[in-house]
Amino acid sequence: MIHQLRIRALGVIDEAVIPFAPGLTVLTGETGAGKTMVLTGLGLIRGDKADAGLVRKGADHADVDAEWRLRADPADGGTRAVLDRVEEAGGSCEADGEELVLLLGRSVAASGRSRAFAGGRSVPASILAELGEQLMAVHGQADQLLIRDPRRQRELLDLFAGKQVLALRAGYAADFTAWRAATRELRDLIEHRQEREREAALLRHGIEEIAAVEPVPGEDEALKSQAGVLAHATDLLADVGAVHADLMGGDDASGGSVTDLLSRSRRTLERARGLDESLGPAVEQMDRLVEAVAVAAGELAAYAREVDADPARQAEVEERRQAISALKRRYGPELDDVLAWWASAQETVSAVDGADARVGDLTAEVEALRSRVVSGAAGRVRWRRFISSSATSGRHRATSSSARL
Repeated sequence: MIHQLRIRALGVIDEAVIPFAPGLTVLTGETGAGKTMVLTGLGLIRGDKADAGLVRKGADHADVDAEWRLRADPADGGTRAVLDRVEEAGGSCEADGEELVLLLGRSVAASGRSRAFAGGRSVPASILAELGEQLMAVHGQADQLLIRDPRRQRELLDLFAGKQVLALRAGYAADFTAWRAATRELRDLIEHRQEREREAALLRHGIEEIAAVEPVPGEDEALKSQAGVLAHATDLLADVGAVHADLMGGDDASGGSVTDLLSRSRRTLERARGLDESLGPAVEQMDRLVEAVAVAAGELAAYAREVDADPARQAEVEERRQAISALKRRYGPELDDVLAWWASAQETVSAVDGADARVGDLTAEVEALRSRVVSGAAGRVRWRRFISSSATSGRHRATSSSARL
């Protein structure tokens, strides 16, 4: 229901806030008090044509804002239709306990232009007109058209029947939607089967080409780095060997090794600590230096063992790089794109290969859903006839009682 209406600079109304309570709200006042402007404001919210003459004299524009409180009930088809239309237009509703708050607005400039708002977003006035059909009905002399709409009549009849019929309608709607979707999928599979089979034949060639190489994520970059190492393996081994010799000594050492120098310095410092204990921290630091040099030398030795200077291995790496580059040119540009294409193509081919089984499953599913839809529709018709006849009987009894009185 409408909760509040705010009007500013519209006709004789400078500014007004009109609260609405559940049940009947009556607006009274003498001629010229603004009752007609309230209805005019509601008309603007309903998407009626805006007229610059409505703007109060001296104002730049007139504003009308309305706040609705809607039941957060998924079985309420009317609320669901309103929420869906607001979301399609880019707007949203705010939750307030068990209710949803919907804000609609209209601004009319003195220049004649107008703007409409729904759920916090600017929308065409036609959106307000669609929402207005669901949210309000203006009763006047021969201008009540909403009740003549068969869709609205069915909506009111279902609401009158209660939650049991609304639940029945929700189940029917879900079954009908699923039936339509399954029917479309089945028709699409049958009508485009040959086209998909031709596509799958082309995809199989690419799948086999990639499977022959069987690349893994990041392999191209890893191979690039490995190729650089293999191309300079001789120089790398020479440099690493020279540094290892400098640290630990050996035939390649150009002089005394770092380890020997540190050891001599450590022994000298240890002798000095015998004379002054305050040199203890310096001795400990020297021990850490000796250990660090040993660790670095060990890492260099391990690296030298891992470096492969085999020309055959270098040729193997280059050959694989070329194979991956060829795949990237056809299905890339990056290796991740190649792998994504590979996965997508396999999925498509798998779907085509299983099309016959899928057609059989869908045929059974369509028939089962169709039976449920027909059964649900029959149930809704029976309920509506029962409710309609009950309401008619109630009116007849009330008329007879009045006549007897």
